[in-house]
Amino acid sequence: MKRFKLYTGLWWLPSNPEYRISGILELGEDNIIKLTTTEGPIPINKLFQPKGILTNEPIQIINGIAKDADSDADVQFTLIECRIVRYSGSQLIKTTYTVRYIAQEYHFSDLEAISASKVYIKPQFIDSWISKSGFDVAYDDATKFFNYNVKYRQPDPIPLFQDQELSIYVYFRANAPWQISNKAVLTQSVFINVEFNEVKPFSFVHGIMDKLKNWFAIAFSLSIRIVEFEISLGGNDTQGNIEDRAPIKFLVSDNDTYTLREDLHSRHMIISYSDLQNNSQAIFKNWFDKYEVLAPILKIYIDTIYNNNLYPQNQFLNYIFALEIYHRRTNFEARVIWDKHYERIEWIAEQIRFKNDKEFIKSWLKKKNPVKLETRLLDLIETRRSIIETFVSDIELFINKVISTRHHLVHLAPPKDFELILDGKNLQETISKLRILLQTIFLYEMGFAEEKISEQIKRPLQNRNYFIKPNV
Repeated sequence: MKRFKLYTGLWWLPSNPEYRISGILELGEDNIIKLTTTEGPIPINKLFQPKGILTNEPIQIINGIAKDADSDADVQFTLIECRIVRYSGSQLIKTTYTVRYIAQEYHFSDLEAISASKVYIKPQFIDSWISKSGFDVAYDDATKFFNYNVKYRQPDPIPLFQDQELSIYVYFRANAPWQISNKAVLTQSVFINVEFNEVKPFSFVHGIMDKLKNWFAIAFSLSIRIVEFEISLGGNDTQGNIEDRAPIKFLVSDNDTYTLREDLHSRHMIISYSDLQNNSQAIFKNWFDKYEVLAPILKIYIDTIYNNNLYPQNQFLNYIFALEIYHRRTNFEARVIWDKHYERIEWIAEQIRFKNDKEFIKSWLKKKNPVKLETRLLDLIETRRSIIETFVSDIELFINKVISTRHHLVHLAPPKDFELILDGKNLQETISKLRILLQTIFLYEMGFAEEKISEQIKRPLQNRNYFIKPNV
């Protein structure tokens, strides 16, 4: 790990501030934040956090004060969501934690104390997502004396979504030095700003951040991270209105594997800002309204694209599982079939005289799936056939190969034809096509038109090859 910042100090739990232990906070250039503590030989019931050791549950908050290794200044910290990743116990007890968020210059006793009126979020690649700029460059080279003037006017915020709880819009910031000598650098930075109609707890803010991060992961067709975010602490004045307080900048540790790309052009994004076409309200409303239904499917998709260490067979099974869940949660006819299936089981059980036989038959029949994977895939593809046919030339053969490979991997079932079992390059191509199918589904659920989706899913570089000459 390359280190860019070290802090050495004392750390404690809010529930026991008198018991403080020494430790080093390490901020890595790879966006991993770690705290390593050292304790003396003490009884197990006096350990800094035995619960985290035994159960691997995250410690919600650790407070600390530490010396900056560069400036020697004292800095206060609140570390949020600390998870033990290494523990060594002998005479000295050494524990290493990964830390999800850090608030500097503040001590919070619990997460509920972090009440927010606003939050500024900066997802990776957001500056490329929208092309609007406040720079105005004028130059005149008609004369011998070259004249070059640069002006900047901060663009107005752009609304994206609004409901009874919150408002979301694109917010622009300009960073420049207060004093200018022989050199000045002016940088525009884009954020997603969320304003709450009433003060919200940190848990709510965290949920909104995850929903927006996942939306942009789909929009960019890449695993991404939140580069930074700020929370404006909020409270209520004597009239009950929201009163903004000091903003807090949080450092973010991304333990997920995200893309190492430094830039991404909007022409390679599945959803660029121009795709919203004054329809962002409906797109984001669909996203928030359907999020709970789509959450299991989305989490499998996100976990898969963020994990570069998965075997191809695991990627394949993950995407198949996600498609099965989606069909079961959203297809009304499939749910009716399941309801009738259970009704039929009860009717059959009633015809059996002996109780033990009755329970056996009921248990056995409940394991029988009335909606086969083939039916699910056909339903999912049929409703989007015009799009799927652009990257799958023979849909029937594609489904047969997917089903045969899935059954072989899960049940070790001998295939009728070994040529239907996918491996090597063919398996990798099918994995990519299943990923594109899931992307198509997410765009469909957001409310994009079929013609628009056909164009959008061809943009990412990792998708393009499958639209040139469709192969099964």
